[in-house]
Amino acid sequence: MSKKTIIMLSIVILLVILFLYFRFHDPTIRTQRVFTLDKASIYTIEITSELGEVSFAKKDSTWYLSSEDYPANEERIANFFELILNVNRSHKILTKDPLRHAEYQTTPETGTHIVFYDKKHIPIADFYLGFSHFYTFSSLRFAGENEVYELDSSIIGAVYPDHQQWRDPYIIRLNKDDITNIKVKSTFQDYQLKRIDKEWEYTSAEDTFIVYNSNRTLFKILNILQQLQSVQYLDNAAENLNKYQKDTIVKIDIVMKNGEAYKLIAYRYDEENCLLYTSSRPTFLYVVNYDFTNRFTRALDNFKDYSNITY
Repeated sequence: MSKKTIIMLSIVILLVILFLYFRFHDPTIRTQRVFTLDKASIYTIEITSELGEVSFAKKDSTWYLSSEDYPANEERIANFFELILNVNRSHKILTKDPLRHAEYQTTPETGTHIVFYDKKHIPIADFYLGFSHFYTFSSLRFAGENEVYELDSSIIGAVYPDHQQWRDPYIIRLNKDDITNIKVKSTFQDYQLKRIDKEWEYTSAEDTFIVYNSNRTLFKILNILQQLQSVQYLDNAAENLNKYQKDTIVKIDIVMKNGEAYKLIAYRYDEENCLLYTSSRPTFLYVVNYDFTNRFTRALDNFKDYSNITY
């Protein structure tokens, strides 16, 4: 063979060797799914860290905070499962040395301990989460094991054990198109709003007239009933009712298209907030700003004002 041919063959062989090397020694960090759990198999969640602890139990298809028997924030629970159950870990192990677990915040003292239980309350996942100093990634160690893995994302926001953040923020959520009747009794006036075809009829001892959907006062009433929120409440409703019910601001009775009925009663609490009783959750009294009661206690003429239109 000529010298030129030998050089060409050498180059080809070198290229093959380089191809095979990089093919089987890929410098990119390979990852794999951490969990293969189906969220339907999880019935209890426990989250514990130095910041506190919170636990949830599933009843039927609804999650509740175990210590309060209070509905959990559905969106936050969904986000928690989306992040945790779909997280990936690197094949590269950060450490196997138990003495370095604290460095990666994966010990009972430094980490966030999470346990999933099945329907029989048997643990099906038990692990510690830690976080880098700049929260660029999370680390994970399974309980009883020494290996600490790097996760492909930081999920600190999904596991913060604060009860208030995990509570369902909605006191009541009614579809305004399904409301057929609203009766209001207050220290200012009593009236009724009744749906008549596409508009509403206002009735009080003084007057009866049609209220159009463009009316701002009507709009604000229907709007608040769609998304009334509060994460602050007083429990022991019966005990607190005895203390505050003497100073009632307004009573509201709502009837829905399907016949369901709701009762809301607001009591004076402090300078900024009232306490709100709801028949849908009678064991709690919610702390709500007086903006709520102001919407229902506007003077009669406000329902006749058609000029302030809200779309």
